[in-house]
Amino acid sequence: MTLYLHSLFRFIGYGTIISFFLIIGQVQAKTLSSYNAKKVQYSNQLQQKGELAEAISILAELSPSAAYDRAYIARVLGVFYWQNEQSKQAIFQLSAAISLHALEQQAQWQTEKMLADIYYSDHQWSKAIEHYQHLLVSRYPVRTDKQSKELATSKNEIHLRLANSYYQDQSWKSCLTHIRQFKPKNRNEKIQKLKIQLVSELQLTRWSSAERTAQALIVYEPNQKIWWQQLIAAQLQQQQADKALVNYSLAKQQGIQFEVQDYKTLSQLYGQNRLPEQAAKVMEEMFINSPSTKSESELVRQATYWQMAKEWDKAEEAWGSAAKESTKHYWSLAKLQLQQKAYQQALKSTEKAKSVILDSDYRLMKVRLYYKLGGFNDAFAEAKKLNELYPSKEAKDWISYLTHKV
Repeated sequence: MTLYLHSLFRFIGYGTIISFFLIIGQVQAKTLSSYNAKKVQYSNQLQQKGELAEAISILAELSPSAAYDRAYIARVLGVFYWQNEQSKQAIFQLSAAISLHALEQQAQWQTEKMLADIYYSDHQWSKAIEHYQHLLVSRYPVRTDKQSKELATSKNEIHLRLANSYYQDQSWKSCLTHIRQFKPKNRNEKIQKLKIQLVSELQLTRWSSAERTAQALIVYEPNQKIWWQQLIAAQLQQQQADKALVNYSLAKQQGIQFEVQDYKTLSQLYGQNRLPEQAAKVMEEMFINSPSTKSESELVRQATYWQMAKEWDKAEEAWGSAAKESTKHYWSLAKLQLQQKAYQQALKSTEKAKSVILDSDYRLMKVRLYYKLGGFNDAFAEAKKLNELYPSKEAKDWISYLTHKV
């Protein structure tokens, strides 16, 4: 899960678009003093020519006395500083403009929005959150439907910015709250919303919600392997192995390229759902696509699946491959060969397993195999030796039985 989650994080973008409403030329009920108005107009002309440093210098020299003039000029300076990539000075000036509470309500709201956007783009998440939260509960008088829609649009954007900020701060409950309130306008925004929502739900272990969100993402991006992985992970967390199995199959049909861990998980799911043949086949596909995975433990697992599926020849082959990795598996191979009446092969496998099994098991197996091969004298001799070394009812029964055969 952790790996899936690390992969998923790379898909999340927080955006850095700053939406400024340049105030030069805005209609204001309040007005600047004539002197300051001329300075602002001149600095605006310089700014339009790309002479930002000069424009800033003109305004920075002013010392207005009226609160409105101070707030207005600080706001313009804040914009210019931001355009000049001086975020620290921009923050200082915009904060000063807001603290004076001298601007018109709409301008005051927009100025705080500018400040919050700069904090956001500067990755100062806690500061951005503080101002965005205040903006959500604030408003300014709207006189037209257009203004009302603009305010609603801005607040909708704030929900997305807040979700992204809380995401970066790993405050998952708050992130989920705001991303759910965000209303996307297009396909890209819908996908962005679902991505952030999915991560939050996974982090909060809300598996059922995460399952639904992952399914929604698959509708938009069916070729993104990570959404299939998260869907299956959420279903497994809910003990829904049958659903997970279906979705693994659907992912494969979709053309999703499997990696080693995917093959292992899929084979385990088949095994848990009592479909050992499919489990073994998935493992065979894994071995073909990634030969390095053909380890002792994986071969043993595949052999076990083949045996459970009663695919005896394939099980024997898999046990044989496992035995080449470790001689202890010759014992499992010998028992399977005995079951399949391949007595001569079983005898050879038993000899190879001699050093890794109990001597009593080794000798008892030889009694059985000699008997099955018609070597009654050899079987009788082995039974007597077995009883001498490891007296048991079974050994005595063999001696009694074989006495009538020799």
